[in-house]
Amino acid sequence: AEGSLNAEIREALRSDASTSSLADRLEIAVIGSTAVIRGVIDGIEDSDAIVDVVSQVDGIDEVRDETEVAGL
Repeated sequence: AEGSLNAEIREALRSDASTSSLADRLEIAVIGSTAVIRGVIDGIEDSDAIVDVVSQVDGIDEVRDETEVAGL
């Protein structure tokens, strides 16, 4: 089930205009109903957008954003 959730999360990120450019740069892990997102993003607004999109995926109850902003 975690593999399919991972794919659903990546597809949701690709489908949203605010996160489509980030989708393939992020590492996604699913532990139970928690999504852990890692990778380098361009700005803090990307972090907010990622959490918004991922939290809407069915089966995800919590999003742990472990991304890093480039240059910080």
